[in-house]
Amino acid sequence: MDTVSDFCRYLLSYPMWVKLLVAGNVACIAGLLIFERPIPPGKKAGISQENLAKLRTIKIVFVDGNSESADEIREKLESWTCLILTNNKSQAQAIMSVEERIKPNVTVDRLATSVTVTMQNGDQVWSKSRTGWGLFNTGAVEAVEAILAELAKDACPDRRRK
Repeated sequence: MDTVSDFCRYLLSYPMWVKLLVAGNVACIAGLLIFERPIPPGKKAGISQENLAKLRTIKIVFVDGNSESADEIREKLESWTCLILTNNKSQAQAIMSVEERIKPNVTVDRLATSVTVTMQNGDQVWSKSRTGWGLFNTGAVEAVEAILAELAKDACPDRRRK
């Protein structure tokens, strides 16, 4: 097989399910190459030293949100970070707002989770968004775990995950 047309003729000799499988994989790989480009080094927006210092003073947070991602954060926050969860908004030193949205894709839907940490005085000190893939689930767990790992790195530099 020396050319693309030879490969196409060869592929056409296979049953339909093989053709669909190959076409689906090619579309998936093409989509990843086109739409999931990494951010070039040096272009990443980081947290300012002022906000990093404020973030590290926070110990008690209230998680605001009514979604699978918010529930996952409530479940995993204390084991993944040095932060303590409270169910009382007025007792919290900061509010962690959690939003999620589905990003439809050709082959698999993705779930984007966004988390913002805001001090009680209104200062936004930390924000991240991550996407989880939902082949057999919604992708919330994958997105939340990525966010919590980054939050732990920023808020709890001396702490190791349980």
